[in-house]
Amino acid sequence: MKLKIYRYIAVLALSIFSASPAKADISYNFEDGSTTGWSGVSGGSVSNGSDSGSLALKLTTSGTNQSALGTMPSLTLANIGDSISLSFSFRFDATPGDNAAGFRFALSNSRGTPSTADDNGYYISISTGAATKTHQIFRENGGTAPYLGGGDRTAIGATNSTASNITDTVQHTGMLVLTKSGASGTTISASIDGTSYFASVTDSSGLFTFDEIGISSANTSRNIWFDNVIVTSAAVPEPSSIFLVLAAGSGFLLRISRRKMRNCRDCLGA
Repeated sequence: MKLKIYRYIAVLALSIFSASPAKADISYNFEDGSTTGWSGVSGGSVSNGSDSGSLALKLTTSGTNQSALGTMPSLTLANIGDSISLSFSFRFDATPGDNAAGFRFALSNSRGTPSTADDNGYYISISTGAATKTHQIFRENGGTAPYLGGGDRTAIGATNSTASNITDTVQHTGMLVLTKSGASGTTISASIDGTSYFASVTDSSGLFTFDEIGISSANTSRNIWFDNVIVTSAAVPEPSSIFLVLAAGSGFLLRISRRKMRNCRDCLGA
């Protein structure tokens, strides 16, 4: 009987305390031939076309710091351990120039007014061509234009001066993961082609709400094809759930204890 009780409590606790499975909150594969949900900002434009045998979006630029901006459901990192992940594929349509900030991708918050100077969030800046490797995480604070550029930013963590630059026109994959790591902390991880560029870098003045995806050729003024954009989220239980599992377990044990006492009295009275 004791073993069954412990199993019951263990299963109940596991179901409550385990983080919910990651779910795809938005997925763009652009096979419908449209640009729905996406727009060009700061002078850039987006169009749907065929690339590498499938439909994808193309960011066309005519200058620096021009971006593609995608919308998604508003997601908030409410509890410590909650996470949001962005993954996508991309390639330059011409060899990228030598630039310390030649490619950027982001998760941002429109703050009610998409693609304006008040947007904030996190973006990853990747060096391209033969430029000195100065890959960096930035928190965009929301104050000056353009989107994914301007002076309204704070560098988070150290510059990565060892990971490879993007130097070609082949297809690559990018990933950005944001995790709530404290009451005011957000931890950022990012990779290109499965290689970590930043692993668990923490911003002590963290941002927690996001409803935009950003992709930019930043200072290279190159066009970029991108596809298979997926944003997933995973949540841990709220503190109130801890009380629920404890209350449920205590209640179950109390019922079992009372039943045993009744059985004992019945035996004595027999």
